[in-house]
Amino acid sequence: MTILLEQEVKFRLQEARDGAAKLEAIGAHIEKPRHFEQNVLYDYSDRRLRKRDEALRLRRVGGDQAWLTWKGPHHGSGRIKQRREFETFLSDADAVEAIFEAIGLVECFRYEKYRAIYRVGSAILTVDETPMGVFLEIEATPAIITEMAGRLGLDMEDAINLSYPHLYELYRDTTPGAPEFMVFSEDPLTPS
Repeated sequence: MTILLEQEVKFRLQEARDGAAKLEAIGAHIEKPRHFEQNVLYDYSDRRLRKRDEALRLRRVGGDQAWLTWKGPHHGSGRIKQRREFETFLSDADAVEAIFEAIGLVECFRYEKYRAIYRVGSAILTVDETPMGVFLEIEATPAIITEMAGRLGLDMEDAINLSYPHLYELYRDTTPGAPEFMVFSEDPLTPS
């Protein structure tokens, strides 16, 4: 199990190529090439986790890798999102889903993205392609986040400290006909 203080920001990009080019220009090395992620948030029917600003996420990567993550309430102030996080690798995600169902947890939100993961020193940087656009995410200490943003030519005034579920709520408010969940219109795992 990994226990972290998640500290991160997102920046909206025009294209995934923009992010990759910016990262290559500062010498970032790729830790995991572009891959598909499917994320499901679980809660009780009364939404008690959401009301406490907590999240319980099951993330599947490819066909055989999965992680379970709990995220605590957002704390801190300013442009950088900060929250406690516990995460563990799962050997049987289907069993975890069955346990959740047995104890009354239900799927409350689903979101998908293509993600490429880079590293510069202790900073983890990702380029995320989502159904609502492309984002570059920087995860590190606040000082390193600010330094990385500067090196990438990004303005901290443009930094976003919201989660993808929250960003998607805002997106749905301004995008008539957007689906309930942040998913691609075609199944990215099914060959065409």
